[in-house]
Amino acid sequence: MLKNLKMGSVITTIVAAITVISMGAVFYISNRNITSMLINDVENSMQTSLEAKTKLIDEYILNAEKQLMSFSKEPDIKALLQNPDDKAIQEELQNYNSEYFASLTGWEGMYVCDWKTETLTHSNTSVVGMVLREGDPLEQLHQSLTAAKGGVYNTGILKSPASGEIIISMYVPIYDGDTPLGFVGGAIQTDGLSQQLNSISTHGIENMSYSLINVEKKQYIFDDNPDLILTDIEDTSLLNIMSIIDGGEETGQTIYDGEDGTEYFSVFKSLPERGWALVIRNDKEELYKPVYDSRLILGIVCSLAFLLITVMSWLMININLKPLKKVILKIEKIEALDLSEDDMIKGYIGYKSEVGKLATAVNSLTVTFRKMLNTLNDCSKSLVGSSETMRTASNDLMDSVEDNSATTEQLSASILNTNSSIETVTDEVEKIQSIVEDITDSAQDGNEKSDTLIQTANAMSKAASDTLANNTKKVEETKRNIEVAMTNLQSLVKINEMASQILDITSQTNLLSLNASIEAARAGEAGRGFAVVAGEIGSLAENSSETVNQIQELCVDANKSIESIKMCFEDIIAFMETDVSGKFQEFADMSGQYEAVVNDIREVIHGIHNKTSAFSESATNIRSQINNVRMASNDNEQGVDGIIVKNDMTTQTAESIIKIADLNQSNVEAIKEILDMFK
Repeated sequence: MLKNLKMGSVITTIVAAITVISMGAVFYISNRNITSMLINDVENSMQTSLEAKTKLIDEYILNAEKQLMSFSKEPDIKALLQNPDDKAIQEELQNYNSEYFASLTGWEGMYVCDWKTETLTHSNTSVVGMVLREGDPLEQLHQSLTAAKGGVYNTGILKSPASGEIIISMYVPIYDGDTPLGFVGGAIQTDGLSQQLNSISTHGIENMSYSLINVEKKQYIFDDNPDLILTDIEDTSLLNIMSIIDGGEETGQTIYDGEDGTEYFSVFKSLPERGWALVIRNDKEELYKPVYDSRLILGIVCSLAFLLITVMSWLMININLKPLKKVILKIEKIEALDLSEDDMIKGYIGYKSEVGKLATAVNSLTVTFRKMLNTLNDCSKSLVGSSETMRTASNDLMDSVEDNSATTEQLSASILNTNSSIETVTDEVEKIQSIVEDITDSAQDGNEKSDTLIQTANAMSKAASDTLANNTKKVEETKRNIEVAMTNLQSLVKINEMASQILDITSQTNLLSLNASIEAARAGEAGRGFAVVAGEIGSLAENSSETVNQIQELCVDANKSIESIKMCFEDIIAFMETDVSGKFQEFADMSGQYEAVVNDIREVIHGIHNKTSAFSESATNIRSQINNVRMASNDNEQGVDGIIVKNDMTTQTAESIIKIADLNQSNVEAIKEILDMFK
């Protein structure tokens, strides 16, 4: 795509492409990092504001609880509850109640009641003597106060029945040991808390709004819309946050679409000890406006940087390529075959820069072309004279070659007739020699085979004689070995005799055992051990007797087997002495007769071989003489053929010289045309 563009445009395009890629990478990385940093900054600001507001709520309520707890420490309170009819104490406590209340800010009222909720003192004296609760509400209050023994029972935010304002009602139970006497109560207005919450602002998110909600009752405590205070929550986003808190998360953030269609970013934090949660939200587009602005500015900066780099690259490239344009013009003059001298690139020749090296090379090329043209001009003039001389010499050579060709062809015809006659005689002699060679080969083959047959017969005769002698010796040795073996086998009879002796010993041992048993019986209890030994000896004698009987039976069987083996060996020896030795003797006699017959055949074949050898030698001599004549004739023929070939080659050479002369003439004309093209 860039191959037809100029170098400046190509380099500028490449620089622009690289710049686009680089600026894109810079924009992507910077935008990602800056966006992430700004988003984290905004979210951290929201989270910081959330932490500040939740801390303010805790401190506001804790401060109110401390003030009520401090009021409950007044000794006259317990004294009055112990003596509710003591007017002096009641009057003194009423004065303290009024003075203490007057020193506070943001409280709606503060009072002292007995356990039945009858008011003993109150910041509003008109309420003194009234019973605040009865029935189930009283019972519920007692349970809550009992659970809050030693601390403050906070009922949470509710609407005051007296003023209709939103308040936080708190109670501190008073005990005498484990006996409940009454309680101190008070209600602090939430206007002060709301004002303090509104006073906390965060830079960059001034339009932030918040909602303080009761997670347990799912009601609004505070909200930008005062009509929602102490009403049930129906906003799906807040319901979703409450479900997250119920799942165990005390803090978090979420993005949701509001009922007005605006996308909000919110953070929340749970106040689990009170069952409340604070939710801060802001328009996401407004919240992330710095992010979008920074992204736009970064994009504009990257675009301007791209344009600046591209324009500056184009200017610098064109300025630096200006000398190159002069070199290109010089090359275009060479392309147009204009080698005339000029000063176009003279100022750049000899420089070490790329343009200087290119200018030097172009100038050197021009000088070289001029020298080549001068040389070609000189050569063309020389070729014109040489071509004429070569043409004249070639014509004379062609005339001489034609005369030699006619004489050579006549000599060649005569030699061919002589060679034909020699070939005929040679073929007949070769046939006779072939027949004689076949007879000679057959006789030679018969002679070699007769020698082999005689050697084989001699070997067979010798092998038969040796085998007969060895067989006779083997039969004698085998016979002696069998006799020795039979003698050794007769020693088994001794085993039978020894078995009989062992049988006699076992009989005596058995008798001895019987006598020992009788003696042991006579000895009574003292001979019981000896009786056991006698019994074992008797058992051993019986076992030995049975074993000996088995040995005798085996000996009888062995004697029978020995007799059978002896008879078999006698039959084998008789067969080897009569049949085998006799057959080997007959085979040896036949081998001797066969050798005599083969010798007679060998003498006849030898005579045939000698006669055919003499005849073959004569035929070979005749063939050798004919071959000499044929070789001489062939040499003559080859010499004539060589003369013909050389004549042809000379003719071709002369024709080639004429063609070369014509070609040189054409080349001279072509060179002149080329020289005429240059200026």
